[in-house]
Amino acid sequence: MNNKIITERTETPHSETHVETTEPVWEITTFKLVRVSASDKAYTNGVQQIKFKIELAFNDKLTGKPGVPTETELASLTIAFTDESRRLPPDTGTATGWMTSPGVASAEDTTYDKGYLAHPAGTGHLKAAYPGPASSPHASVFRYFHVANRGGAAQRMSLCAYVECDDGWKYLTNGKRFDDEGVEHVADHDSREDVEGVTPETWAIDSYPWERDILSGDEGGSESRSQPDYNPDSVHRYTLSFRDPRGIVIGIRSMVVSPGGMIQWHDKVQGEHRACFTGYAQPGSTRLIWDGAVPVGMTALPTLPSADEKQGVIVLVGRQDIAYESGKPNGPLTLTTTDWYGNTNTLKVRFKGTLGEGRWTLVLYR
Repeated sequence: MNNKIITERTETPHSETHVETTEPVWEITTFKLVRVSASDKAYTNGVQQIKFKIELAFNDKLTGKPGVPTETELASLTIAFTDESRRLPPDTGTATGWMTSPGVASAEDTTYDKGYLAHPAGTGHLKAAYPGPASSPHASVFRYFHVANRGGAAQRMSLCAYVECDDGWKYLTNGKRFDDEGVEHVADHDSREDVEGVTPETWAIDSYPWERDILSGDEGGSESRSQPDYNPDSVHRYTLSFRDPRGIVIGIRSMVVSPGGMIQWHDKVQGEHRACFTGYAQPGSTRLIWDGAVPVGMTALPTLPSADEKQGVIVLVGRQDIAYESGKPNGPLTLTTTDWYGNTNTLKVRFKGTLGEGRWTLVLYR
């Protein structure tokens, strides 16, 4: 490049300083940061994201024509803190505070989308709308980013776009640019977006719908032989979901169950064979998981007929062929649930009673 040299001279009574700076090759015509997500808020759980779009167009002063960024320049395109002119750290899984994914060229590219729902504040939509790039008279390039906050402060923050030209000049949409010597200059482009971190909430127990249906056997788990539908070999399915503060069921995305199961006999004595035990399935899966420490008898284990991506499942299985053993897992189960906003809450499940028919009912609590 045969760039001109800008010479800045500063004088003091005893010295004279010359700073030589390369004249920028770019003349930026469009530089914008636009929030795509419906909400400007994100829980500070590290997985709920806010989607942004950056638009960049410039003229190449060497050719006098619209410029095309190099791969290196495109790779430098990112999001920065407005006040500090500092780039957000990459979301590598260990960064804290605000962080960003790499940019992708297409609005439909979900490579860095973690798949959680947008924050519910200020929007009636569960999913944010992701519009594509509008037509531009400036031969613009577009890049899309996903920003998240892990463990950061619950406060508002201003963000801007950032790019670095191969000639060493750095440009931001906070009204600043920096030459190849790091000297700050005033820039024309001012395009900022505010974001707000929100501390994850501990939801009340009534935010978790806990519903039972009978897959096979006796409807109530009754021991009474006077009932015509009596069948102590029964399978009850309990589904667990999540209802947000607006009353909308957005569901459970995943859950960890520890221990993986529990068992309770009708009576805790040798010779007893009547027992109920549990297994579980992840949201969206029909595969039941059993704890190897829990005896299950000789009867074939049940299967699930269907699955819902918003519901975790605990199954309660009643059998008459499981000999009593002391010291087996008797609960409670600890359920570490992650909802579709990415927030994690801990719940517990226990048998309703310690003897008799108490084994036929599962209770959800904190």
